[in-house]
Amino acid sequence: MKEDYLSERGIYYRTNDFKGGRPTLVFVHGLLGSSSAWAPYEKLLQGNYNILTFDLRGHGKSVRPLKYREYEVRYFVKDIAALLEHLHITECVLVSHSFGTLIALQYLLAHPRMVKKAIFMAPIYGTRSIRLVKLTHYALGAICSVLWLFSSTKSGEHLDYARFTPTSDWAWRRILLELYSMGPRSYFYALAHIYKARKDSDWQHITVPTLLIHGKRDSIIPVNNALHLATKIPHATLELINPANHQLVINNVPEVTKAIEGFV
Repeated sequence: MKEDYLSERGIYYRTNDFKGGRPTLVFVHGLLGSSSAWAPYEKLLQGNYNILTFDLRGHGKSVRPLKYREYEVRYFVKDIAALLEHLHITECVLVSHSFGTLIALQYLLAHPRMVKKAIFMAPIYGTRSIRLVKLTHYALGAICSVLWLFSSTKSGEHLDYARFTPTSDWAWRRILLELYSMGPRSYFYALAHIYKARKDSDWQHITVPTLLIHGKRDSIIPVNNALHLATKIPHATLELINPANHQLVINNVPEVTKAIEGFV
């Protein structure tokens, strides 16, 4: 895999040698994560697929915007569009996890001809019904109002997720290291926009073949949310992994890889 940087958008990315005639997989990581979460998949899949992994803005080695509004989902979507145009990608399979599923969904709806198939892992759906979201919604707004004090734009680093495998949804050592790398301002700004997204109705507008992958022991997005979502997307397939949690990208590489290849 080769490292590079799209300077016009401030986005760090990695690719293998693209070859004609084989599918291109574009991976979108979750909140607090980075492209390093996809490292095992790069190794396993790069022989048969064109691979693009990248750090979302505010994450990993990509730029950390200062303004709250620059963490709106539409800016993440614009980053993906610019990156795919820069790499001359005209068609892809979009693979996303957690927060990345919201971004992937909006990219798919904005650029339907670019996405041949979509894979959503632990998708963010039905968050209004989650108690933790209800309890923290207003507190999050207050936190964001003072985060302008944290003005550093220094990029973070990549975590070696192999050090934390297996990991629970609430493994505080991993979370604190991720938060340190991302920075509190970027984290809370992005989290606030997840709460504001309210995009549950958008899922029904997906028209491409879709695979949902969810852990039966996900303590962040309950499995019942995924079961309900699968009924809203036309022709969607749902694959449940037991005993996977929300961190199935890290913990369940063989099962997830098999599901990706089987679907593609």
